Amino acid sequence: MPDATEQRRLIKRFLRSDFARHGAIVFASSMTVNALNYVFHVLMTRRLGVDSYGELYALLSTLILFSVPTSVLTMVVVRYAAEFRAVEDHARLGALAAWLLRRTTLVAAVVILAGFVLQMPVAGYLHLTDSREVVVTAAVLALSFMGPTVRGILQGIEAFPQFAASTLIEGFGRVLLGVGLAYAGMGVTGALLGQAFAMALGLAYTWFALRRRLPHVDGPLHVDLRRLVQTTAGITTAMLGLSILSSADLLLVKHYFSPYDAGLYSAVSLVGKVLFFTVGFIPTVVLPKATARVSRGESPISVLVQAAVAICGLCVVGLGVLYFVPAFAVRVMSGTAFLAAAPYVFTYGIAMAMLGAVTVVVNYKIGLHRFDFLAPLLVVTAAEVGTICLLHANLWVVVRVVAAGNVLALATCLYRVTSSAAVRPHPGTPQPYAPT
Repeated sequence: MPDATEQRRLIKRFLRSDFARHGAIVFASSMTVNALNYVFHVLMTRRLGVDSYGELYALLSTLILFSVPTSVLTMVVVRYAAEFRAVEDHARLGALAAWLLRRTTLVAAVVILAGFVLQMPVAGYLHLTDSREVVVTAAVLALSFMGPTVRGILQGIEAFPQFAASTLIEGFGRVLLGVGLAYAGMGVTGALLGQAFAMALGLAYTWFALRRRLPHVDGPLHVDLRRLVQTTAGITTAMLGLSILSSADLLLVKHYFSPYDAGLYSAVSLVGKVLFFTVGFIPTVVLPKATARVSRGESPISVLVQAAVAICGLCVVGLGVLYFVPAFAVRVMSGTAFLAAAPYVFTYGIAMAMLGAVTVVVNYKIGLHRFDFLAPLLVVTAAEVGTICLLHANLWVVVRVVAAGNVLALATCLYRVTSSAAVRPHPGTPQPYAPT
């Protein structure tokens, strides 16, 4: 056990580290965005009521479920951007930025077109009152594909001040524009349309920040195709599992339960996911740092240790609030109309704390190019969804199944997390740049 002097020295060393400094920047921005999201949802619950708010929350959850390609591409971009920066390959960073903007614009156009074509069947499945909500949701999905992927370059090169600024623009824009349009009489459609405008502003700033930091390169992007396919396949599978764990329960409840129960469950999820979003800054910092350390031939274990300390401290505080004052948490987040959700929030909070830890470990292993957790994670995910489909007698059953499933998911992802094989650089990792 270190003495007091040694402890103070270790604390000062941690506080001066890049992990602490970058973590503080991302944490501050993410907490601000979370607070803005809280304001958004509080105002929406009071403006829309239980039934319409249930529609809005179901559509937002659909965005999470169908944003798997965004999460995949963003993480691939972060990994390659971190590797290019580690070997000082600025030309390929510039080419990566230009390539991304062109390709994501094309995909966004296809997504919006699909929204027009599928608006009636999607509206029928989710029992929406206005099919136009599906079209606007498609526009949000399209912009949510473009923005985070291009912003992933800022994350990969560890330009966290600019990364944070981009997310803040989206957060403030969502509240000002989304809430403004909803209160102007446009309801759910206005809330989603305002979010689309906010994302467009964030994307514009991100591109401006990249153009100032990177050379403009219009040439082809040269990468190892075999390694790219391996990385993309692994990340795709991981993100599919995480997305289903984070949002499938909401869609299933919306389908199987009454509009009132679905609205209550939306409030439960909103309160519980405060924990998940609170620790959401940790994977953002872990992925590029773990990738960069492995690219330089260094051990990334210290990154995982620092991440574990941060997530444990934050979750203990959050769960304490949900255990001792659940009704207060529901009242603050959703209003008195949703107080019947209070008994569920602590258990759901545990589920979200576990999901946050799963996300950290998954990002760490992806940074190391290790995907031994994939098969067990998918088995747990399928079991959780199947159990909810078979045993949905009441909301308690759903909440407990989600909590148990996320605990099992964490256990599977922690398998061999500190073994020597898990921290060796992948054979395809670029070597540090050495000028001739």
